[in-house]
Amino acid sequence: TSGDSQQQRSEKDTMSEEAELDNNITKIRAECEELEKKLRDSRDDLEKIRASRNDADSIKWRVDSSERELQNKEDELKEKTKRLEVLKSSGATSGDSQQASDLKKKIADVDTQIADIKKKIDEAEADAKKLEALKSRATPSTPTAPSLTAIDLGLRFQPLASDHVLAGRFYVESVAPGSLASSKGIQEHDIVMKIDGQDGSELNAGDLNAKAKLNPGATSRFEVYRPRGGGFLKLDITFTA
Repeated sequence: TSGDSQQQRSEKDTMSEEAELDNNITKIRAECEELEKKLRDSRDDLEKIRASRNDADSIKWRVDSSERELQNKEDELKEKTKRLEVLKSSGATSGDSQQASDLKKKIADVDTQIADIKKKIDEAEADAKKLEALKSRATPSTPTAPSLTAIDLGLRFQPLASDHVLAGRFYVESVAPGSLASSKGIQEHDIVMKIDGQDGSELNAGDLNAKAKLNPGATSRFEVYRPRGGGFLKLDITFTA
C-alpha cells in the first residue's frame, strides 16, 4: 500500500543517514588519531625546548666562569707588567735580565690564555643568542585582537565530554535570542566541525571566542553537526554594516 511504501522510503532514508554518520565518525576517529600523533610530537618538541633552557643555564654558568677567569688573568698580567717595569727602571743585572726574559714569556703565555678565554666567551654568547632565537620561535604568537567595530554573533561554546565520540571539539551551549547567529539558523547543541575551513578539533576556547565576532562586510562559514537527525550543515553568516 502507499503507507507501506512511504514507511519503506523513510526506513531507507534513515539507514542512509546512519551509514553517512558512521562514515563520518570513522573519518573523525582517523582525524583524532592524527591529532594524537601531533600532540605527541608537540610534547617531544616541548621536552627539547625544556632541555634547551637547561642548556641556556649551563651556557650562562660557563660565560660567568670564563669572565671570572679572564678577570683573574688580567689582574695577574697587570701585576707581572709592574714587576717588569720595576726591573727595567732599576737597571737589571744579567740575572735580572734572565728573570725579565722569563717574565716576558709568562706574560705572552697569559696573553694567549686570555685570547682563548675571550674566544670561548664569544662562542658561549653566540650559543645563547641561538637559544633565544629558538625560544622566540617556540613561543605561541598572540592572537590579533578583533576590531572594535566587530559584532558579537551571540554564541557561547562548551567542550564535549571526554567520552563523547567527537571529544576534543566544542558544541554550542547557547545562542542569544535575536542574534546574527540565531537569524542564520545556528542552534544550541550544534557541534562545531569546521569554521572558515579550519577543523573544529584544532580550535581552542580562545579561537572560538575570536571567531564568534565578525567585522562589517565579513562572512564566516560554520560547518556543524546537528544531533537528533539534523545531520551535517553549512551555515554562512554575513555581517552587513
